[in-house]
Amino acid sequence: MLPFLRLPKVLWRPVGREPADALEGSNVCFRVWLNDLDLNWHMNNSRYLALMDLGRYDLTKRVGLLAACRREGWFPVVGSVTIRFRASLKPYEKVRLHTRVMAWDASRFFLEQTFLRGEEIVATAWVRAVFLSKTGKVPTATVMASIGETRPSPAMPDALRSWSAAQADRPERTIK
Repeated sequence: MLPFLRLPKVLWRPVGREPADALEGSNVCFRVWLNDLDLNWHMNNSRYLALMDLGRYDLTKRVGLLAACRREGWFPVVGSVTIRFRASLKPYEKVRLHTRVMAWDASRFFLEQTFLRGEEIVATAWVRAVFLSKTGKVPTATVMASIGETRPSPAMPDALRSWSAAQADRPERTIK
C-alpha cells in the first residue's frame, strides 16, 4: 500500500529543491509512525517496500523523468526486489531513505535503496525496474536520452549481476 499521506511531501516539495544526479541519488526523510508498526512494535517489513516507492518517485522527479513519463506515457514498474534488514526502526524514530541508480542494461535499471538512522544502515534493498509504455518495455537508452543523459552505465558489480541473473532464471510455479 502506498502511504498516501506521505506522497505529497515527496511529489510537491518546495519548488527550490535542487535536481539530483541518478547515480548520486536522492534522500527522503521520514519519521516512523504508529501505523508503520507491526505486532513487535517496530516498522513492518511491508512498510519498507511502500516507503521505497516514495524514494523512487522522489528520484524520478528530481532527475527529470517524471515529466518525461507524463509526456511519453511511460510508467515505471518494479520487477524484483530483495531487501536485507540489519536493525529495527522503533516508533517516532527519524529515518533517511537514500535511493540511487547503480547500473542499467538495455531494458532494466538497477537501484539501491538504503534506510539510515543517522549514519547507521538499517536496511538495504536492490531493485530491478523497467519503464513501460502501451507498446511494451522502453529501452533504457530512450529513457536516459529523454533527460539528456548520454553517459554509459557504470559497471555492474558482480553481486548485482548474480542477483539479477537469479531473478531472471527463477522458474514460474503453478500452485494448485
